[in-house]
Amino acid sequence: MKQLLPKLTARLHPMHVDAQHLSAPKYFSPLPQEEGDVISQAWFWPKMGEFFKPKDVIVAETGTSSFGILDVALPHDSVFVSQILWGSIGWTVGSTLGAALAARELGLNRTILFIGDGSM
Repeated sequence: MKQLLPKLTARLHPMHVDAQHLSAPKYFSPLPQEEGDVISQAWFWPKMGEFFKPKDVIVAETGTSSFGILDVALPHDSVFVSQILWGSIGWTVGSTLGAALAARELGLNRTILFIGDGSM
């Protein structure tokens, strides 16, 4: 791998300038129309996407929050913090405090936490 990465990087570098001119389609999460008063996961996460603002810091706990929010289009300059790899429930409580303090220093907006009752 040590030998491969420099060679790969050297070959990709000339394409970098051309890649800046490519446009990507705007991603959006359609809000499904559902009957009844039940709040489903399919409805909840796209609806939350409408609530987010630019420069929000969004922290999602391991589990449903992390997986549910992955398909949500986040606003420009927002920050998403998650820890899917180790499945460490409860880590977001302390992390949200740190993220909120850092967000204040960086001039970001709200810090929003999604956590389950088991993690809390």
